[in-house]
Amino acid sequence: MTRSEYMERLSRGLLDFDEEARRDILLEIEDHIDELRRQNPGASEEEIIAGLEAPESLAKSLLQEGEGGGAGSSGDMGSIEGAEATSGASSAETTKSRGEKTGKAKITIDGEDLGDVIKKALDLAGMFRRSKVFREQGSDGQGGRTRNLNMEDIAVDGVEKIEVRTKSSDLRIYLSPGGLSLKAHGQERSAIEIEDDEKGMLSISTGKDHSEPESMELWIPLSVEELSIHSLSGDVEVIDRVGALDIQTASGDVEIQACDGDVAVSSASGDVAIAGCSQSIRVKTASGTIGIETDPRGGEISARSASGDIRLGYDDSFDALVSWSTVSGSVDCDSRLSGPREAVLGSGLTPVNLSTGSGDIEIRRH
Repeated sequence: MTRSEYMERLSRGLLDFDEEARRDILLEIEDHIDELRRQNPGASEEEIIAGLEAPESLAKSLLQEGEGGGAGSSGDMGSIEGAEATSGASSAETTKSRGEKTGKAKITIDGEDLGDVIKKALDLAGMFRRSKVFREQGSDGQGGRTRNLNMEDIAVDGVEKIEVRTKSSDLRIYLSPGGLSLKAHGQERSAIEIEDDEKGMLSISTGKDHSEPESMELWIPLSVEELSIHSLSGDVEVIDRVGALDIQTASGDVEIQACDGDVAVSSASGDVAIAGCSQSIRVKTASGTIGIETDPRGGEISARSASGDIRLGYDDSFDALVSWSTVSGSVDCDSRLSGPREAVLGSGLTPVNLSTGSGDIEIRRH
């Protein structure tokens, strides 16, 4: 994409600002591109443009910053007053040709300097290609107050896997129709770090050297093939059909309501509930209970627990050969037995293996 094409698309995305505000924003972005060229003399202008956030996404972030970062906004862009010159000078007196902005009036958006708004919007839009790390952190101050972190439609072109690492933050996962979005709620000093390794992996982490949010909501793009989650005590809830899932927790509960890829869950003492998964399922717990509601399109299932109970719910459209083992627990199966530790569901095509040490096993039509 050329510079002129980028600026034209950006301009179209800023139509909710008035003409003067839009012009000054475009001039600031042009200066930003020039500065990047000075900092990277070996890169062509096309390479610099390719490293920027998509113009539509950047425009959206600028509009959100104009509203106060998007937090608590009603979504009515008519409430944005755009930019105003604080010195009272006319645009003809204050703005010359690009690169020669002598005596330019200070431009503000809702009382904030335009340059600061653009800088925040550039960060908010996820300029991971250059900075590698994005960090949003609360300011110093007395604890007890809460804050919301909000990032919307971050472009993640080329990202195939997203990895999330938390200590105690609860997670809710949704499918995004656009880019990556994230909302978090926690104490004033809570923070999130995001890192793009430029090799197809994006990492989101909390609680390294700062407080972590109490809860986070993530919207995962369709283009992401795998989501990996590592949590100590936080609960994990997957609402929509995202890609393959690899979830590991110590004591947090896991609930998966839908998934389009393979599922692997490992937990020490947390309970696991899975439904609506169309591929293979592997679950392992120490003392947590396991509940699986089968999907007619589902693949192979393996569920193992040391002392927790296992429940398998199925309907008439599920074809499987179910085998089980337990040391001291009981087994309740309402289907036709084909052996002392085996039952056939339908035509018996899909292998299902259930194993527990002292827990009970239940296999029932739902």
